Amino acid sequence: MTPPRIALVSPPFYRGSAWAKGERPPFNIGLGYIASYIQSNNYDSDLFDFSCLRKETASNLVEDYNLDSYEILGFSVYSQTYEISSEIASEVKKRNEKTVIVFGGPHATAASEDIILNNSSVDYVVRGEGEVPFQDLVYGVESGVLPWDVGAITFRNSQGKVVSNPLLEEYPPLDSLPFPRRFSKNGASPFFTYYSEKDRVRKAAVTISVSRGCPYKCAFCIISSAQENYRTRSAESVLQEIQQLYKIHNFEHVWFVDANFLIDPKRALRIGKGLKTINSTFTWNCTGRADQIARMERILPELIDYGLECVEIGIESGSDRVLRRWNKGTTVEINRKAVSIMKKLDLCIGLDFIMFDPSSTKEELRDNILFLKDAGFYGHSPADIITSEIRLYPSTPLREFYLGRR
Repeated sequence: MTPPRIALVSPPFYRGSAWAKGERPPFNIGLGYIASYIQSNNYDSDLFDFSCLRKETASNLVEDYNLDSYEILGFSVYSQTYEISSEIASEVKKRNEKTVIVFGGPHATAASEDIILNNSSVDYVVRGEGEVPFQDLVYGVESGVLPWDVGAITFRNSQGKVVSNPLLEEYPPLDSLPFPRRFSKNGASPFFTYYSEKDRVRKAAVTISVSRGCPYKCAFCIISSAQENYRTRSAESVLQEIQQLYKIHNFEHVWFVDANFLIDPKRALRIGKGLKTINSTFTWNCTGRADQIARMERILPELIDYGLECVEIGIESGSDRVLRRWNKGTTVEINRKAVSIMKKLDLCIGLDFIMFDPSSTKEELRDNILFLKDAGFYGHSPADIITSEIRLYPSTPLREFYLGRR
């Protein structure tokens, strides 16, 4: 039996995204994991990273890369890339209706039934972690048996009814998964250039994921809606992957792309210390919450000694009422303390802040502006925080709340 030809696609980010401004999006680690996982089960795939493309149309991509020649075409879909993903899928189906189109990723997971109901080009949606369900879909396509018993997928049955199978009861431990494949068929580099605010230089960098999901339940965040369970890798596994990558490419900086890297301070210390042993000049950045920064004040200097130079921090608002509305679990006082600690330590702050939501009042907007001014952010990078507005992602509590008010 000949294995099916499989392609995995990371679509362009040129519409409705911060990456549309010209910066290169991070490498799609999720697709890399799926490629490696199915390869470990003797199924090859072609990985296409179109994320940094700017002007190519769906028809151009399908034609230039022969996407309609594949039997299975999987897409990693974010809210910002759903439109172009759908256009590519539609173009493929026009040319080859037998190609099986599979959507996965955060947006596809959160809007799975709506996608299957309204997008005739999509045959299956894989919800949540994709390695095992996608592999099972491949088995089904190869054997010619409709894979309707595969866990964690949404599809149309023979009567045209939308069906969502239950999520898997158990997933492989993250440390057991093969490291993600990072080199694409279209030649896009998995490495990128990171601009260091501290050193004022550009550094060769690599992205690393140490966890999946997030244990917090912020009302606006699609991550906790798309990934029910928070799971982590060991520090040893993370460092082994970085060591392996460093033998391939002489990068200088590591970007930890997790939704919340600082949940486990001890693990952060082990990873930081390990980075120092691989390359004593490594720098790195990560994400965290204001309350974590406030609790970690005593160990942050040690992390900085290990190369930490920037933390993207979810401040989100300067209004306690808004923070409660969004279920942030923090306060303006905690936010102020976190900013103060980071500035005292000369630790670069990657500010996540949302100025507007549909319920914003003049008082809340005034609180936001006063917070930004007092914290020294007003008039500085990123300049667009003054006009930033919340995104009502599918299946998030905040979106469901506003839909209920219509």
